[in-house]
Amino acid sequence: MKKKHYINFVKKNNISLPQYKILEKDLNLSNVRQQENYWITFYKNNGWIMFNIAKYGSLGGSAKIWNKKKLQNEVNKYETRYDFQKFSNGAYQAAVSKKILDELFKNHPNNGYTAFWQLDRLQKEVDKYKTRKEFREKNLTAYKLASRKKILDELFNNHINQGYIIKPYKNWTKK
Repeated sequence: MKKKHYINFVKKNNISLPQYKILEKDLNLSNVRQQENYWITFYKNNGWIMFNIAKYGSLGGSAKIWNKKKLQNEVNKYETRYDFQKFSNGAYQAAVSKKILDELFKNHPNNGYTAFWQLDRLQKEVDKYKTRKEFREKNLTAYKLASRKKILDELFNNHINQGYIIKPYKNWTKK
């Protein structure tokens, strides 16, 4: 419950504010969830009404405001986009929502993409398919990567119609 709503609830129902009490000290992250669950259960079993919004053990929202400079500093800690997403998801989501992920990784080797989908491997994957549509349907991950890198034209250069499906009009004749 937001503080404003909590205060209004307390005033409206003529309830005295509970005393602030530190229940635990010096917990590490692995113990936080277990101990918070213990205390929530303890107080619920003793008739307390809980005002917690978040699930027990959650460490709260990030108060950090991600601007471009902070995001760049965070990105520089990681070699790949995958690691950035895995180990700093809040920053990753901020970069995605600001649409600056490519810009943040422009000076990284392979633009931060994992080594798995290098150009030669992408070309071998593309060569398995006749059309761009088939490539997208059979391997969306590789398709999205090639699309983001803007290399689909290069990859489909030697395909019939560059991988595009060209449907003839019904009223066309050979002439």
